[in-house]
Amino acid sequence: MEAPKAQLTKKSPDDPKTPLQHAHTLWVTLKKEKAEEGQEQDWESGIKPVSTFATIEDFWHVYQYIKRPSQLEAGTTLQVFMEGVKPMWEDPNFVEGGRFTLRVQKTHSNRFWEDLMLGFLGE
Repeated sequence: MEAPKAQLTKKSPDDPKTPLQHAHTLWVTLKKEKAEEGQEQDWESGIKPVSTFATIEDFWHVYQYIKRPSQLEAGTTLQVFMEGVKPMWEDPNFVEGGRFTLRVQKTHSNRFWEDLMLGFLGE
């Protein structure tokens, strides 16, 4: 599976921003109310892109305003994917994909989330 290519330009002396290897999108999955009996829940309607960033500085601009995992309502999730990839099994990029889930005490969740996200972005 080849990752989508971000349209990044090389850093010039006039551009103080530091490009990431790939652009990424931060997604939020909101807690859904239970569907009424006989109704199917639409997963895609519950996922929302928050922001896409292609530089380190743009990432930190977004990150400073989002709630940390310990502040999220139960059932709400944050996900970071390469730009152009939706956090859905139906996305063609996940034909042979998988999922990494880590359950930790809420007191440690903010630090683990930040460390994992920074490692992922730094590739």
